[in-house]
Amino acid sequence: MRSKSFLSGIFAFALLFTISGCASDPYENAGSCETLGESRESEGVVQVCIGIDDNLKWYISGKYFDDFQLLGEIVNRGVLGVLDITEAEMREQGLWEYFLQFKLEVTSEDIANYAEGDTRWDGIIEAIADYDAETQIQNELIEERNTTFNEWQRGNLSQQKAFEAQQKQMEHMNGPYNEAGKNLDRKIAVLSADIVNKYGIVDKNDAFWFALRIVKSQDTYND
Repeated sequence: MRSKSFLSGIFAFALLFTISGCASDPYENAGSCETLGESRESEGVVQVCIGIDDNLKWYISGKYFDDFQLLGEIVNRGVLGVLDITEAEMREQGLWEYFLQFKLEVTSEDIANYAEGDTRWDGIIEAIADYDAETQIQNELIEERNTTFNEWQRGNLSQQKAFEAQQKQMEHMNGPYNEAGKNLDRKIAVLSADIVNKYGIVDKNDAFWFALRIVKSQDTYND
């Protein structure tokens, strides 16, 4: 009886250890990998080599996957400086047209998913909302400027009216719109640094490649 109890205890411990190991890595992956930040597409599924504490795996979904995609979207905004990537490199990887056709946007939902309830990132969500609002206003002012210019050219409006519409658009662009963009850039740069430090990322351009591959895999542009 003691022998059976002893073996049962070992089995229960082994099962518990296995379950604990799975719980510590709940995200779908395709096995271990070696180069942090490397991404690839296998059978139509984009994967990224990432992980915490040098435990690197080819992740297919989950938080590590999403966080690296978010960094790629941030890099694409130009917050981290000019990309050290050429048109020739994008063409070589079949991604050039996707870079031109599809803008990678950082959304409030992306930030909320990353934050997981951490209120220190609430300011970015507010900054995105402010920037979106000012962008809408700027677009309306550009449309008004173009309309009044065309009406002036047709002789239906005075030159003064066209000039006033132009000035209104320029003042907003150089004022509230510009400030909203700078505020968002400052806040989102802090977030990018947090992601980089969390995963020990060396080359931020890797995240750009990864995000663009996701765009290509999800798009029906060439179908």
